[in-house]
Amino acid sequence: MEKIQNLSSKVENIRTPEECEKELIGFQLEYLEKVELDPTKRPKINNTKKEYSNDFSKILREHTSIENYLNDEYIKRLPDIKKEWGTSDFEYKRGLFVGDITNKIHELYLNNIGNWKSEAMELIDNEINRLGPVVNDLDKINSEKQNRCGLINFNVGPIGDPKNLEKLESLGLNSYDDYINIHFKDLYKQKLNGTYSGISDIKKSFSLLAEKIVDEYPQIKAVIGRSWLMDSKFGEMFKFEIFDRHENSVFTTGGFWGQFIDENGYIKKDKIRKFLDTGKAPFYPAEGIMKVEDFLDEYLPEERKRKGNIKLREISPESKKGKVEIDQTIKKVKDNWFKLSFEELFSMVESNPFLAEFYKTEDGRKHKELMREFKKSGISTMDDFVYDHREDINDKFNQYLNSYQYDYKDKDFYPKVSSVSR
Repeated sequence: MEKIQNLSSKVENIRTPEECEKELIGFQLEYLEKVELDPTKRPKINNTKKEYSNDFSKILREHTSIENYLNDEYIKRLPDIKKEWGTSDFEYKRGLFVGDITNKIHELYLNNIGNWKSEAMELIDNEINRLGPVVNDLDKINSEKQNRCGLINFNVGPIGDPKNLEKLESLGLNSYDDYINIHFKDLYKQKLNGTYSGISDIKKSFSLLAEKIVDEYPQIKAVIGRSWLMDSKFGEMFKFEIFDRHENSVFTTGGFWGQFIDENGYIKKDKIRKFLDTGKAPFYPAEGIMKVEDFLDEYLPEERKRKGNIKLREISPESKKGKVEIDQTIKKVKDNWFKLSFEELFSMVESNPFLAEFYKTEDGRKHKELMREFKKSGISTMDDFVYDHREDINDKFNQYLNSYQYDYKDKDFYPKVSSVSR
């Protein structure tokens, strides 16, 4: 296995991200054909187009970074991006652009064209060029939309419902606490723009993040990294503990393929060829975790540590209990959707004081009537109801759920001060 330290080797000839991504797409198309889309199991040509297109789209989304690439190219070429970004019209048109290309790639494959992969590559280039020239700096857009510390992008929020909840609880954590989820941009892209020269830059980024936690996010309980890097010596080097590994669902993010690209933007052809031949990857996406106290001990700058006591915050048991009860009530409604009458279901909802307050509002009254209507129509769950409704009542309901305010209490933390400065 290549040592992480070798990432800091200097090679002048760095490829552009566009050159690298185009070559990588060629290997990903080969992967689809050779490993996942066994020709003996192809959908019959008389199947409905919707059926097989959806299947193929799912494979592209979960097993390759092609859709990510198309999404990025669409954003880079869209005039007035600041005005359009985040609107329903923007999302619709971008989805249409990506979906249309996905369907056309699938048609090339199904028509059994011998050189379908090169045809697909040409199709992607032509469709992207039809959008017009690049007018937006994607890195700048992402930096404005994402939280960032040095080389790290991060977001803050509850972890939700991890598969390995038991492991999380063994560390004294739970799904209601707030976490920082960190993501690394491809190192070759960082090197290209001059922001990455070696492992020390990653450590500096962690130090910046540690200071931001103290200053802005004292309620954070842990830092979580999700990447194939966590399955390598990277995770061990930076003191993360692996609590989940996704060998059976390795392609849920495009980042999986980053292990086959060196820091100068060149494909590691021997490694990717071995993966295509065997179906076994060197590394798999994994989730590494560090409790916030350990993270601050490890990465908070010494001058900050020497200031002494740090005020962290944690959710009070009472307010956490309230959120658990809300979630349990919603789950009981879903579980009993077909078993109970509408009146019985709604009585269950109103038994929770927080949910009952929503249904006293105009939005809540609309939601109640729509629940009644969709209960009559036989839709299976509350989720189906809210996502089916075109007036975005699901947004109003979800916004209200997200408005639940936790009460916090201070927690004293005294970081370990090193006798020798880092």
